[in-house]
Amino acid sequence: MTLKRAVSWTFHKLIWLSAILLVMAAVLLSLLRYGLPYFPDLTNPLERQVSASLGQQVNINQLALSWRQQGPAIELSNFKLGDEATDALSVDVDRLWVVIDFWESITERQWVLQQFILEQADIRLDLRRMGQDGNRSVEFDQVEQLFLSQLESFSFQQSTLQVTSLKGNARTFDIERLTWSNRGRSHQGVGQFRVKNFTPNRLNFVLQLEGRRWRDMVGQFYLDSRGIDVSPWLEKQIPGVDITDSNVNFTAWLDIYQGQISEALMRILDNRLTMQRDNRVVDLHIPSGEVQMTRQGQGWLVNSAPMTVEVDNNTLEWPAMRVQNVADTLRASVEGVPISKLIPVLQLLNDKGALYQQLQSAALSADANVYLQDSEPYPWHWRAELLNVSASGDDKIPAFSPLAISLEGNVDHALWTIQAPQLTVTSDRLSEQRAWQMQDLQLQGEIKTAKNGVQVRWHDSHVSLNDIQLNGRGVWRSETTAEPTFELAVTSLQPFAVESLRAALPDAMGKDLKRYLSNALSGGTVKHLTLAWRGQELTLPSTFDQGVFSAGVEFDTLTYKFQSNWPAIQELPLTLDFYQHGLSMFATQGRINGVTIEQVEARIPDLLDAGRGLQVMSQVAGPAQSVRSVFQQSPLTSVAEVFNQVMPENRISGAFNLDIPFDGSREVGVDVQADLSNNRIYIDAIDQWFDVRSGQLLIDDQQVTTNDLVLAWFGRPFASKVVGTPQDDGYQLTIENELDWQLEPLFKALPKQGWSRYFYGAVNGIVDIDLNIAEQVKVTADAQLDLTGLESRLPQPLNKEFGENWQLDVSLKGNGSDLSLDVRSGERLRWRSAWQPGVPQWQYASLAIGEPDALPEMNTQATFDIRAYLPELAIGQWYDLLYFISDSFADEGRDDSEGDQSLSAWYLPDSIRIKTDQLSWGQQSFSNADIDIFPEQQVWQARVLADQLSVRAELPEDFLAEPIKVSADFAQLNTDNLQQETTSDIKETDYDWVSRVPPLDITCNVCRLDNHHLGRVSAKLVPIDGGIAVNQLKVANETEQVDASGFWMVSDGQPFTQLSGELATSDIGELLREYGMETAIRDSSATIAFGVRWNDHPHRVDFDTLSGALQWDFGQGYLAEVSDGGARIFSLLSLDGILRKLTLDFRDVFSQGMFYTDLNGSVQIAQGVLTTNDTQLFGSAGDMAIRGTTDLETQSLDYELTYAPKVTSSLPVILAWMVNPPSGLAALLIDKVLQDAKVISLLRYRVTGTIDNPVVEEVERDSRPVDIPELEKDKEANSDATSTQRSSTQ
Repeated sequence: MTLKRAVSWTFHKLIWLSAILLVMAAVLLSLLRYGLPYFPDLTNPLERQVSASLGQQVNINQLALSWRQQGPAIELSNFKLGDEATDALSVDVDRLWVVIDFWESITERQWVLQQFILEQADIRLDLRRMGQDGNRSVEFDQVEQLFLSQLESFSFQQSTLQVTSLKGNARTFDIERLTWSNRGRSHQGVGQFRVKNFTPNRLNFVLQLEGRRWRDMVGQFYLDSRGIDVSPWLEKQIPGVDITDSNVNFTAWLDIYQGQISEALMRILDNRLTMQRDNRVVDLHIPSGEVQMTRQGQGWLVNSAPMTVEVDNNTLEWPAMRVQNVADTLRASVEGVPISKLIPVLQLLNDKGALYQQLQSAALSADANVYLQDSEPYPWHWRAELLNVSASGDDKIPAFSPLAISLEGNVDHALWTIQAPQLTVTSDRLSEQRAWQMQDLQLQGEIKTAKNGVQVRWHDSHVSLNDIQLNGRGVWRSETTAEPTFELAVTSLQPFAVESLRAALPDAMGKDLKRYLSNALSGGTVKHLTLAWRGQELTLPSTFDQGVFSAGVEFDTLTYKFQSNWPAIQELPLTLDFYQHGLSMFATQGRINGVTIEQVEARIPDLLDAGRGLQVMSQVAGPAQSVRSVFQQSPLTSVAEVFNQVMPENRISGAFNLDIPFDGSREVGVDVQADLSNNRIYIDAIDQWFDVRSGQLLIDDQQVTTNDLVLAWFGRPFASKVVGTPQDDGYQLTIENELDWQLEPLFKALPKQGWSRYFYGAVNGIVDIDLNIAEQVKVTADAQLDLTGLESRLPQPLNKEFGENWQLDVSLKGNGSDLSLDVRSGERLRWRSAWQPGVPQWQYASLAIGEPDALPEMNTQATFDIRAYLPELAIGQWYDLLYFISDSFADEGRDDSEGDQSLSAWYLPDSIRIKTDQLSWGQQSFSNADIDIFPEQQVWQARVLADQLSVRAELPEDFLAEPIKVSADFAQLNTDNLQQETTSDIKETDYDWVSRVPPLDITCNVCRLDNHHLGRVSAKLVPIDGGIAVNQLKVANETEQVDASGFWMVSDGQPFTQLSGELATSDIGELLREYGMETAIRDSSATIAFGVRWNDHPHRVDFDTLSGALQWDFGQGYLAEVSDGGARIFSLLSLDGILRKLTLDFRDVFSQGMFYTDLNGSVQIAQGVLTTNDTQLFGSAGDMAIRGTTDLETQSLDYELTYAPKVTSSLPVILAWMVNPPSGLAALLIDKVLQDAKVISLLRYRVTGTIDNPVVEEVERDSRPVDIPELEKDKEANSDATSTQRSSTQ
C-alpha cells in the first residue's frame, strides 16, 4: 500500500507540478505574446546573431515582433546579406517574414521556423567569387540548416535570382512564387518562374527531394512549359527579326542524386516559331522530340534523339545531337545536318534575302557535321564539316560537283578549308558549252566577325585546271552599312599551255570578248598569271566605287591572232594587263609570217563594250614578202594587191595599228606607217626595181598613200607618189613619177655596163601608172619623156645630137590576162606589142625603125616582126649593139635557167626584114641590100641580097656557142676603103665588135678581090677572149693555094694581128704581077712559110711592131731586068741596080737575064727590122750571098752582097721582096741560079740609102784569069737558057 500510495502521491504531485508549470508557461507565453511588440529594439543583436551564424555581414533596416498562432513572428524590412560588389552571395530582401514554431523549437532544442516568407527578394550568386582567397563566403551549412531543417516551409514571392557563371555570363530568373515545405527527410518545392529577357511566360516546376542535407538529397525536378513565348529573347539575339508567333512547349525531368542533378529528360512537345524580316516569313515547326542529360563527373552529357523538323513546310530529319559539359568545358556535336533544308532560315539575314535567293536558286546541297566546344582557353570554339557540298547552279552561283568544306573557330573568328580531288564546275558565267574540270582543289582561309559585319579571308589556296596550277588569296566582307564586297588575288605556280588558258576563259568577261580571246590565243605557253579583283559581285567593275579588277598574263611564247582572218603572231612573249573594264597588251618581240614585231601594244578600252573593240599599236619589221603575206591572209586583200603591185624587197619597219571591233559594228581599222628608206621596191606594172631614198608608206584602212617618197632607178632619184583608194568597181592604185635624170650616173649604176657609149645627156618627163585592182588587175601607164637633152650614139637613124627635139611616148594598157605596150618616138621608132602576163610568148609584137613609107613589107605570118629602113647599115655597129643587148638577155636567161623557157627566148623575133642603101662590114660595102632573117626548124636563117653580095646563113639558137654557118654564092670585095682608111679615121670603138664575133664557118664559092679572082675561100673563126681566132683560112684557085691560121684581137681599142701559114704557087712572078707588083722573077715556082705579127688590124700592117720570120724556097727560074716603072717593093735591096752593074761588066753573060737553079733563105723580123744572114742564089754563071737588114719604119737599107762568078764575066743577081696585100704578109723572094761550078772571081757590093733611093756601091772586085773549058752540061744549060729567053721574049 505504501508503494501504491507513494506512487499515487508522486503522480498527484507531478500533475500539480505540471499544472503549475503549464500555468506558468501559459502566463509566460501570454506575457511573451502580448509583450513582444513592446520588446526593446532587437535589431542590432539580431544582426550580430545572424551575421555570426551565416558568417556574412547582415544589415537589417527595421525589425518588428509579434505573435502568431504557431509562435512568435519576426518581420524584417530591407534585409541585406552580403555585399553585391564583393561577395559571392548577396541577398537584398524588401520584406522578410519569420514565424517560429514555438513547441517544435522546444522539442528540437533549436529554432524551428514554421514560416519563412521572402517578398521581393533579390538574390545574386556570383560563382566566380566562390572559393576565392580573401572572399567572405556564406556559411552554407547554416543556410542549409535553415532552409532544410529549421524551416517547415518557406516561400518566395515576386523575387529574382541572378546567377553569374564562371564565364561572367549573368542569367536572371524571375520567381513569381516558390512554396517550399520540409517534412523531415521529405522536401518539396512548387512554384513558377520565368527567365528574364527570355520569355514573359511562367514555367511551372515541382521539386521533390529526400534527405536531410543537400549533399545527400535524392529527388527529381519537374518542369512544365506550355505556350512559352521566346520572342523577346530571339528578337534580341536576331536584330531586325520579328517573331510573329512563338509557341514553345516542353516538359523536363531532372533526377537529383546526392544533391546534384544526375540525369535529365526533356520532351519536346508541339513547338512552332514564326519569324519575319522585311515581309520574308520563316516558319519553324518541331512536332516532337526528346533530349537526355547525364552527369559525367563534374559535367554533363546531353543527347538529343533524331527528330523531325519542318522549315517552311519542308520536312527534314534532324540528326541526333550530343552536348557534353565537363570540367568547365562544353562540347556539342551534330552530324549529318541537311543544309539544303535549312536554307529558308537564311531569309532572316539582313541582306534582303539575297543569300537565301542565291542558295535556293542554286539548289545548294550539303551534309553538315557541327562540333562546338566552350572552355576557358577556347570560348565557344566550334568546328563544322560540310560534306558532299554541291549545287545545281544559277546565274550567279555555278553548279559544281561535291566538295568538302571544313570550318573551325570561335564566336568572332574561324578558319576554313575547301577541298576536292576532282571538281566539276558548270556555269553560264564560265562556259555555256562545257564544264570546268578542276583537280586538287585546296582552299583555306579565315572568317572574322565584328560589330560592323563579317569578313571572310582565304589564303594559300591552290587549284589545278588541266595544267594550270593556281595559288590564290582574298577576302569577302559583309558590312551592315554597305553592300558585300570581295577581294581576290590569284597567281600561277608554273608555266602552262595557252590551250588551257583558252579553255578557262569565263563567259563572265563577255561572250564577244571570250570569243575573241579564244580565237586570238592560238597556242604557246603562259609563263605567269596574276589576278587582283575587288568588287561587289563577280562582274567587271566600271567605276572605282564598284571595285577594281586587275590581272596580268605573261606569255613565254604565244601564237596570237588579232583577228580570225588575220595571220597569227608567233613567238610572242606577250604580257596581258587587265584593269577594270580595260585590257592592255605589251610585247617586245614576235613574228608574223616572217615579219618581226619589235614592239606591240594593244588595248581593249572596255571589255563590256564589244563595239569599242581592240586597238593594236605595234612596231614591226620584216621582209616585204612576209608583210604582203600578212595582208594576203587578212581581210585587206586590196592592200595585199598594193604590195603585189608595189613590192618592197628588203625588210620594212614601222608602225602597224589595228582597230578591231568585237561586235561587227564596223570594219577592221588598219593604220600602217612604214619607213621605206634605204629599201628597194618592185613595181610589177613596169617590171622594174627601184631604190627608195626616202619616204613612208601609209595605210589607213583601205586607203594607201605614200609620203615624201623619193625613188631611184639605178641610182637616179625621182619623186614618186602612190595613192590607193577603194572604188565601186575595185581598188584604184595610182603611181605618179617625175623624172629628171642625168644618164651618165644612171649607166654607171646599171648592172650591164656599156650604155654610156650609146647615150649621153639627160632625160626628163612624167610617168603615171594607174592600176584598177578587182578580179583582174587593169593597168594603164603613160609616160611622156623629153629627149631633147639626150645625145644618142646608136646607129642611124637612131643617132641623135644634143638639142634635137625628140619626144618618147610610152603607153601600157591591159589587165591580168592581157597587156599591150605602145612606144613611139616620132616617125623614126615605134614599138607595139601584146602579151599575157606570166606566159613567155608574145601575142603580137612589132618594132619599126625608120621612115614608115620606106619600110620593107610586113611579114603577116610572124608574131614578132622587126622591120627597118636604114640608109646606112654598118654591121659592126649594129652587131655591137645587138651583141650588147643579147648579152644582157643571156644574163637574164641564165638567172631564169630553171624555167621551161629562158627569159631571152620569147623576146626573139619571128621575122627581121631590113632595107638599106649601104651595107658595110669592116671596110667592105655593099649597095642596095635586102636582109631577111627568120627562124626555121630551130635554126635562124638569114638571107642577104645586094648588088655585090649574095649570102645565106644559118644561125643556131645559141649562136654564141655554136658556129654560124655562112655560105656566099658570090662576094665582090674591094680594097678601095682599105687604101683610103687612115689611123685618124679609126675610132677606138669602131672595131669593138671584133671581140664579140660569134663562131663562124664561112664559105665563099666565088670570091673576088677587086678584079682578082680568089677562087673558093673558106674560114673557121672562133671567138676568143678579146678577139677572133682564125683556126683555118684556105684560099684556092687553079694556080695558088694559101693555108693559114692566126688571130685578130682588139683589147681596149688596141688591135693585134698574128698570122702563120704557107703559100704555094706555080709562078710566083705571075702572082705578084697579077696584084700590080712588077718583079724580076720569071717562071719560078715558090713555097713560102711565114709567121708574122704586128699591133694593128690585119689589113693595116704596123711596120714599127712587125715581128716574125719568113722562109722561102723558089724553084728554077731566072731574073729579068725590071723597068723603072715596075713596083719598087721588089727593090728593097736594089738588086735590080746590082743586076745592071753586073750586066755592064758581064754583058755577054747577063744580057738576057740571070738564070738560077735555086734561090732560098730566111728573114727574121723584129720591130719592123728585117734581117737575113742566109740568103743564097745558085746560078749557072755564079753564086750570090746576101747579108744585111732593112728597117721598114725608116725605109733604110744596109746590105752586103757577094757574087762569085764562074766565068770571067760578071753574073747578074737580083734580090726581090714581096708583100701579099690581101693577107698583109711580106715575103722575101730571092731568085737563085742553079750552078755547080766554083766562082772564079769575087765581087762585093754594099747597098745603103732607102728603099726608094738605094745606093749601090762596089766595095771590092777580085778577079783572075781562068780558062774554063766549056762542059757538055754547060752547053746544054746555055742552050736551055737561050731557048727560054727567046720564048719569054716572044
